[in-house]
Amino acid sequence: MYSGNPGSGWPPYNPDFPGNTSQYMVLKNGVLAAGEGNTYSNYAILMNAAQWVPAANISDAPGNWAFKFEVSVPKSWNGGSIDILSGVGGFTARWEPWQKTAATTAPYTTNRWVTVTIPLSSFKASDPTLGDGEGASIAKLADLVTASGSTACTVYIHNYSKSATATGFYGAFDNFRCVKIK
Repeated sequence: MYSGNPGSGWPPYNPDFPGNTSQYMVLKNGVLAAGEGNTYSNYAILMNAAQWVPAANISDAPGNWAFKFEVSVPKSWNGGSIDILSGVGGFTARWEPWQKTAATTAPYTTNRWVTVTIPLSSFKASDPTLGDGEGASIAKLADLVTASGSTACTVYIHNYSKSATATGFYGAFDNFRCVKIK
């Protein structure tokens, strides 16, 4: 955990992510080998259970809600998926902004804090060949959260490719939340 406030004594100040004076989490990895990355250690941000959707909205369509967060990626990133894993059902959404088409990639950088929005309908099961978050989409919110609308969450980096990533990943994350979008 780092602070965007230069006057902060703890957590330590990190000047690599200007424009955010709150506390945030950083993932920093070198080039990832084929299959490298997991849901623990320096590959992951682990979060305890929190309310994603109010219990009164558990019957809403998954596309009516989104997982949002702020991110700052100051160095070029090309390869490796940022996975968002629900604590219920093992459903995952992948964030791969460097993937332009099935066969084309381009380095991604933000040079500032930006908001990422991932509809909950983008959370998918694991596929035995393609990996986490590439199987069937969730059918209902109850596939992703408990009956009360809460779940734990793990955000982690994983290289699903059969070769090493072109770059490492260095980025900061803040303000993970679920919001109604429709």
